[in-house]
Amino acid sequence: MGVAWQVEGDWRASDRHGAVHDGDAVAVGSLLQPTGEGADHSIVVLLPDSQRVLYECFSRQDCARGFLVPRLMNAADPFAVQMLAEIRSVLARVGNVAPSPEPRTRRPIPREELVVALGPGDRVEFGGLVEDLPKGRYACTAQRIDVMDADPLRFEVEKDAPRLLLTLPGAGIYRIMIRDNRDMPRIDLLAAVANADRAAVLAKPFGRAKALLNAWTKVFYGWPVHEFLRAYLEALVLDVKPTRTAKEDVAATNGMRKEGVTAPPQFSPHAGFIGKDLVVRLQSATAGSTIHYMLDGAQPTETSLVYRAPIVVKGTGLTIKAFASSPGKKDSPIVTGTFLVDIDTEKGP
Repeated sequence: MGVAWQVEGDWRASDRHGAVHDGDAVAVGSLLQPTGEGADHSIVVLLPDSQRVLYECFSRQDCARGFLVPRLMNAADPFAVQMLAEIRSVLARVGNVAPSPEPRTRRPIPREELVVALGPGDRVEFGGLVEDLPKGRYACTAQRIDVMDADPLRFEVEKDAPRLLLTLPGAGIYRIMIRDNRDMPRIDLLAAVANADRAAVLAKPFGRAKALLNAWTKVFYGWPVHEFLRAYLEALVLDVKPTRTAKEDVAATNGMRKEGVTAPPQFSPHAGFIGKDLVVRLQSATAGSTIHYMLDGAQPTETSLVYRAPIVVKGTGLTIKAFASSPGKKDSPIVTGTFLVDIDTEKGP
């Protein structure tokens, strides 16, 4: 199962009931269908093999085709599958993240997620991005997000060493905003604070998740690394179990072999990681069909390139989006095939 993200407009998925929202599970091979009038439609699908696929449409005709979620390019690591399942469960909870203080600047605030040990006297030592802050006095706001209606803590602290020492009221998950003497936000932290033994247990899977998400965003730019790390950290600390979802083995042509609908294009060979230049062929099972495709990540339309000869994949790789049309039948949904040079995206600590 993948994760729906940055959902704009109304969407339905063939593997679930009801509308698709941010954080919902989306099955590999399922059909995503924009519905309703008005706003443009877009959705990002994040899959446990590093794929990040954007779908968007701006007219009723283009939206009517729908989009087939691509098959995995390689076998997903069980850790990655479990990680995304736990992230989905946290994202589905209501009010799971406390709002951050409203910044006075539009500049992105550096964010970081940490597992830190609780020391004597409930003192906590923060490193990471904090070490880059110059010495001086800072104002901090600390909000526990694992306790309902917890009052935020506000205090000032002097930074006179590379690391910053804060006194917190015990173990928990804290969202900490650090501001400078001009009241400008400098760092937005989410920290799981626990005793030394518990922190060591949490740090291992969290470190692996962090390495995996950072590796994935190098392959497919735009993964919501911080948002997902924060959700995963909450899942670890609160022992959130994955929620039950639809079947995870939805057929790649789910619901598409219907009378009156053109069969979607198939890639030969299948999309995935490749070791060298490759020739890719497209074919629809509907006789006399025409295949339209795009190679720049955009969604194909009826004015897009017409497939007449095999496509050569060179360099670092290529993403092909295509649909098939035929006289007297509805267009097929849009399919996506990504071909990338072989990169080990599963390495982690």
